[in-house]
Amino acid sequence: MIVVGAGPVGSAAAHYLVCAGYNVILIDKCKFPRDKVCGDFVSPVAQNELERIGITGTVEFKKSNQIRRASVYLSKPSTDLPFSRLGKFGIWANKPFFGF
Repeated sequence: MIVVGAGPVGSAAAHYLVCAGYNVILIDKCKFPRDKVCGDFVSPVAQNELERIGITGTVEFKKSNQIRRASVYLSKPSTDLPFSRLGKFGIWANKPFFGF
C-alpha cells in the first residue's frame, strides 16, 4: 500500500494500515520537518486522535506547553475559546517533534 502525503492525515492513515497488517510506503514531496500554517497548535479534539495512535504518551509530547484558553479576533467582540470545557487543554507542540 502506498500513502501519498505524510502530513497528519497521511501519517495517521499509514499507521492504521500498518496496524491492520498492510505493508505501507509513506511518501511526500516535501522535506521534514516543515512549517505548519497553524503555528504548532494541537486542539483538544486532535489530541484524541493522537492518543489513539500512541503519540500523547511520549516524553516529547508531554513536554508540550498547555494552552488553557485562546481568543479569536475576527470582529468585535472577540470570541473566547475555553478549552477546559472539552476536558483537555490545547497544546503548543514542538515542530521537530511532529514534523508535519
